[in-house]
This record gives sequence, C-alpha cells and structure tokens, in this order.
Amino acid sequence: QGRYSEAEPLYEQALEMKQRLFEGDHPDVAMSLNNLAGLYRSQGRLSEAEPLYGQALEMRQRLFEGDHPHVATSLNNLAALYESQGRLSEAEPLYGQALAMYQRLFEGDHPDVAGSLNNLALLYKSQGRYSEAEPLYGQALAMCERTLGTNHPNTQTTRENIALLRQQMQQTERSTPPHPHLVRRPSLFHRLWQRIKRFIRRLMRLVFY
Repeated sequence: QGRYSEAEPLYEQALEMKQRLFEGDHPDVAMSLNNLAGLYRSQGRLSEAEPLYGQALEMRQRLFEGDHPHVATSLNNLAALYESQGRLSEAEPLYGQALAMYQRLFEGDHPDVAGSLNNLALLYKSQGRYSEAEPLYGQALAMCERTLGTNHPNTQTTRENIALLRQQMQQTERSTPPHPHLVRRPSLFHRLWQRIKRFIRRLMRLVFY
C-alpha cells in the first residue's frame, strides 16, 4: 500500500503533463489514463478507476480505427473492472469483443488470445455456466502450452483453473437431484404385483381377524 501511495502522485502528474502537451486525443494520454485507472483498481478504488478506463477506451477507439491491441486491452481492462464490481452482464460483451479482436489481430496461437479465452471462461464460471467455460479453458490451456510451454506460470494457472472448474462441476452433479422424467418408474408388472399383494393382505385380515 505504501508503494501505491508513492506512485499515485507520479501517475497523476504524468497524466496532467501529457494532457497539457497533447491537445485532444493522443496514445500517450490514453496510456496514462489506463495506468492511473490500473493503480486505482489495485487500491480497491473501483469507482474512481471506472471513468478513467472508460476515457482510455473511448480515446483509443477514436485513435485506432478497427482492430488494435491497445483497444483490445482497454476492452479487457474495463470488463475486468465490471467483473470486480459484480457487474457480470456488463463485463461479458466487453470480454467477448476483446477476444474476437485478439483473434482477428493474431492468427493462430498467441498469449493474448489465450489470456482472453481464460478471462471469458472465468466469467462464465462465475455465472455458473460451466459447460460454456470448460471448452474455453481447454483452448486457453492448449494455446498456453504451445506458446509459453508447460511450466510457464500462465500455463500452470490455466491448468489449475480448469481443474477447479471440473471439480466444481462434479460437486454440482452430485448435489443435483435427478430430473423427475429421468427417475425410473416401476414397470406395469411390478405395479400389478404390488396391487395383488395388497389385496391378499386385506383378505388375510378378513380371514384371521
């Protein structure tokens, strides 16, 4: 926390200086907005980080027409902030846009694509959408292994994520009662035999009592 408090005025001064140096939109201003927002988020000051992330995203979208890594990063950052605030329905389309943009920017395997797959999978897991999260985790893990290696921290994290998801899926299956339509009903012969036995018992009571 001490280092954050020391860094904060420096980030703020850098942003103010860049805004004076570059009128209007500029990549350095957008980066400074993004960096200060990231500092606020790390301090838990989410309501202060949100408008800065939003400004950085809008500026980058104006600066870079079409697909650009900085735009994808801003989409991902704002989505992560929404997720931290529990605003999952707002985070989902931003994560989806970031993933689609990374996939268009980087053909084939790329760490940013793998990271974006992992982020969307985490969101689905938070929403309880396990069957949608699992294939994304699988793609992310395979891509991390190919691009980063099996022992890279990102690969290990993704492997742990998919293991936890599968464990949670198994627990959910065990705790979920079977659907009424899936419960096996007694056969016609079994029901008839039960009726016969009840009838015999009634006859026995009449005979002996």
